[in-house]
Amino acid sequence: MIQSRNGENFIIVWLDSNMKESKEKTQHGINQFGQVINSIRTFTDSDQCMNFIRDIKDEKIFLIISDGLSQSFVQLVEKTIQLISIYIYSNHKLKQKQWIINHRKIKGIFIQIEHICNVIKKEARQYETDLIPIKILLELEHDDKEKSELVEFCREQYADNENELKIIDEFNQNYSKPSPIWWYTRECFAYSMLNKALRTQDVENNY
Repeated sequence: MIQSRNGENFIIVWLDSNMKESKEKTQHGINQFGQVINSIRTFTDSDQCMNFIRDIKDEKIFLIISDGLSQSFVQLVEKTIQLISIYIYSNHKLKQKQWIINHRKIKGIFIQIEHICNVIKKEARQYETDLIPIKILLELEHDDKEKSELVEFCREQYADNENELKIIDEFNQNYSKPSPIWWYTRECFAYSMLNKALRTQDVENNY
C-alpha cells in the first residue's frame, strides 16, 4: 500500500454510473485498489464526483471513470491541479479513441482492474521519486552543516568546470534567494547532482 513519504497522501476516485448494478465487480475493484492506495472514494453521479474532486486540497488524485462518462467528464476535470492521472475503465475492449490523444493525463483504456492497479502503483512511486530532490533542497534551507557539505562535495565534482563553480559559489551565498526550488528548476549543478544520486539510489552521497 502506497502513501506519500512527504505526508501528502494519494486517493483513488472511481466514477461509474453502473456501480449499483454490478456490486460484486465494484467490491472486487475496491479490494484491489485498496491494496495499492489507502484511500478510495466511489461515485455513481458525475456532479457529486466533480464537487468532491474540487474540494480536495492536499491529496493527489488517481481518477478512474467508465468509458460511457469519459469524454465529457475529462474535459471538466483535467485541469484540476491535484489530479495526477486518468484511467478509462471498460467492460469490453475498445479501440483507442482519437479524442484521448489530446488529453495527456489519460493513461489509456483498461478492461482489467489489476492492470489499472499496476499502472497506478508505478505512477505513485514515480511521483514520490520526482519529489525527493525538491524535498532535499527544502531541508537544506534549515541545515547549514548539510548545505556546506553539499557545496564542498559539488566543488570537488566540478573542480574543472569554471562555469559550474561560479554557480556553486552563488548557490552557497544566496541559497534561499529566490528559493531552494528555483535552484533545482535552473538545471545547473544542483539538478544534475541530485538526479544522478537518485538514479544510483544513493541520495546520501549528496552530503
